[in-house]
Amino acid sequence: KPTVRNTQKSAVYSLKGACMLWRRDIFERLGCFNEDYFAYFEETDLCHRAINAGYKLLFDPSAKIIHLGGFTSKNMRQDFIQYYNTKNRVQTFISELPSNIVFSLVLSNFVLTELLIGKALFLSPQLAYNMQLGLIVGFFTGLQKRWTTQKQRVSLNLVMKKPDISYYLALFSSLKNYQKLW
Repeated sequence: KPTVRNTQKSAVYSLKGACMLWRRDIFERLGCFNEDYFAYFEETDLCHRAINAGYKLLFDPSAKIIHLGGFTSKNMRQDFIQYYNTKNRVQTFISELPSNIVFSLVLSNFVLTELLIGKALFLSPQLAYNMQLGLIVGFFTGLQKRWTTQKQRVSLNLVMKKPDISYYLALFSSLKNYQKLW
């Protein structure tokens, strides 16, 4: 259900995979979903590539979506889920975001993730270890990918002039698997 902030059609920089609609020719032109992503943040990577290719992503509050979520991760261990969630989030931010915001956003993401890892350490050392490993692997994979995509990065600057930190805080607190850590 749209929040008060999201009551009008607007351009966005990322859509959630459960509620995306793509024209097939554009989806294929973008290379479909990146196979480097096992799960989590593959839709964000696709959205960033679309914007960098000159397409606009639109949010339409009149669309009605029923998301029967959790099927990907229903039978997976929490430490496995959090490894991929952390790795892919960091990798996507570093590889795709414009230079003028990547440092501040990645730094705030690292701080929030380290806080979660600290709390996870008391719940499950394996969970904390996998999150830390995901943070490190995502960082270096993101840097490697950033060098190859740097020339394409133009349009995201237009969409993300000033990132709204509340979006990222809400992202952390609204993810079902992270609620166990808060």
